[in-house]
Amino acid sequence: MECSSWLLELAVYGGRLETDYDTRVLRTYLTSLFQSKMLAIDGQAPKQKVFKDVVLPMSAKYSDFSSLVYSLPEVDVPAMFGLPQNVGRVVDESAALSVTEQLKAMSVSTVALSSFDVELWTARLSPIMHAWKVIADSRQLAHILQLGSAPVPNTSAPLDTFIMLEVQNLAFLLALVSSDMSALSRVLGGTMLLTSRLQTIGVSFLKGEVPTFWADLWEGPATPLKWLSAIAARCSSLARLHEAVTLTFACISHHSFLCFRRLHLIGF
Repeated sequence: MECSSWLLELAVYGGRLETDYDTRVLRTYLTSLFQSKMLAIDGQAPKQKVFKDVVLPMSAKYSDFSSLVYSLPEVDVPAMFGLPQNVGRVVDESAALSVTEQLKAMSVSTVALSSFDVELWTARLSPIMHAWKVIADSRQLAHILQLGSAPVPNTSAPLDTFIMLEVQNLAFLLALVSSDMSALSRVLGGTMLLTSRLQTIGVSFLKGEVPTFWADLWEGPATPLKWLSAIAARCSSLARLHEAVTLTFACISHHSFLCFRRLHLIGF
């Protein structure tokens, strides 16, 4: 149950969460839904319903679970997620806020986007540069980069292989972002000439957008600061997941060794 929850949190929904609050909400839902008492065990009916009349099938057949999914309403019922009936108003307000942010991005002058003004760029990009510096100095980023440089282990455990591939993909993205941000910092400091790639990145920041060089590799939040924050959160979560899985496999291996040793001692 715990591994399934972590996979959903990191692999399925991880790139779509923009704040720590959203992550906590998702984790709460996963904790409440992925419970053994909702499953049919030893032929006994589940002890708890998923929601009102929604109960998981007694069988393990794919068709039964598929039928249950298709029987759910097309439009999500707010009560299923513990939300009030007027929650749609909050969605409308969020959409209006998104439009406002887009209008602010469009207000950036054409001159600022088509030319390089080091003072303007330094002032506008200061929050982004500071946010990246904090991330770059973190222990989690260094840990992911170190893990990403190691080859994928030749193991038959799919979960172990999956996590290492995720770590390597994230390490590649972090190395790319680190290289671009370091070069952009030198440009703003006057120790390096502006290249077409760095100009594209800088213009994207001025417009409040994530550079396509990065967004094509990982689809995260739409704004630079939230995107970098999501990357930092992903580093932390993936590092914890790798540590937990490594510890689990170590315990299993140790237990298997003790069992083999015990059988050997009794002459089995």
